Parts: sequence; structure tokens; C-alpha cells
Amino acid sequence: MIAAIPPLPAILAGLEAMQGWDGSDHLSAIKAKTLILWGDGDRTYPWSQTETLWRSIPDAQLAVVPGCAHSVHMEWPELFNAIVGRFLDAE
Repeated sequence: MIAAIPPLPAILAGLEAMQGWDGSDHLSAIKAKTLILWGDGDRTYPWSQTETLWRSIPDAQLAVVPGCAHSVHMEWPELFNAIVGRFLDAE
């Protein structure tokens, strides 16, 4: 399973690699159609980070799922599919 718990050294290496990384200066250069999907109960990424993505990526769309945490696709799969499907079908 892809979401299996990775070994502790891999987790620590990932956290160390992300500690000093910041790509926010490059967000305005994104040209791809972008959907920001966030659960309002997400404790992994706070609203401030989500809002930065939404406000910095040109023409980004935002969907906030109430009563959901970090894994919208697993917690509310039907709603996730509907949101993503509508986003992909819109032109």
C-alpha cells in the first residue's frame, strides 16, 4: 500500500529536507490550471499556507471541505471526486 508507514529514518530525512525549503517566490510563475483543495480540520497544513497558495498562484481555484482533515480523498471520496471532476471539466 502506498500509504504504508515509512521507516523512521525516511520520515526524519524528509522533515530535514523540507525544513529550510520555501518555494513561495515561484508560485506566481505557475501557469497550469490549479485547484487548491483543503479540509478545514487539516492539522498538517494551516490555513495560512493554503491561503498563500490560493492567492499566489494565478487564477487558482479553492475548495474548502468542512469537517475534513488532511486526506480529503480518503475521508470524503465521493465529494473529492465531484470537486476534482467539476474542476477538470470546467473550461
